[in-house]
Formats: sequence, structure tokens, C-alpha cells
Amino acid sequence: MFKNTIPKISNYLLIYDIDNFKNINDIYGRLVGNSVLSEFTNILKN
Repeated sequence: MFKNTIPKISNYLLIYDIDNFKNINDIYGRLVGNSVLSEFTNILKN
């Protein structure tokens, strides 16, 4: 019997479309757009 030495890691890929997100970047700039994406990611994690 061989022991599995490869750690079991779960990977996930989530594709989510935020409607009209380009407008946020166009109006408020990429810095704000990046902050919105970061906060959205935190919400999904929790």
C-alpha cells in the first residue's frame, strides 16, 4: 500500500459579472474600481 504524499488542496474558480462595472472605473477611476473589487471579494469570502 502506498501512502498519498500529495497534500489535498481544494481550488475554486468563481466567475462573476458585475453589471456596468466599467462605469465605476470611468467615473471614479481605477483606484476606486480596484477598491470596489477588493471589498466585493471580501464579502464573497465571508
